[in-house]
Amino acid sequence: MSVSSDWRPLLERLTISVLFLAGEKNPMWPPSHAEAATKLCRQGTARIVKNAGHALNLEKPKECNQQLLSFIQGV
Repeated sequence: MSVSSDWRPLLERLTISVLFLAGEKNPMWPPSHAEAATKLCRQGTARIVKNAGHALNLEKPKECNQQLLSFIQGV
């Protein structure tokens, strides 16, 4: 079985609301990736958490939770 790490075709087919949450200082999945993924989704949203890296939910839990709640309330 072959596994592809290219998720773009899947993102283009999604018909649900999707939140891409990225840390401003994340070297592994930077904000530009969240913004690019958002453009592929019909209902994509990118939110960037300032002064956070890859583990933004641990580094900035309040801000992360606020972003999640705001997104969920808007769906």
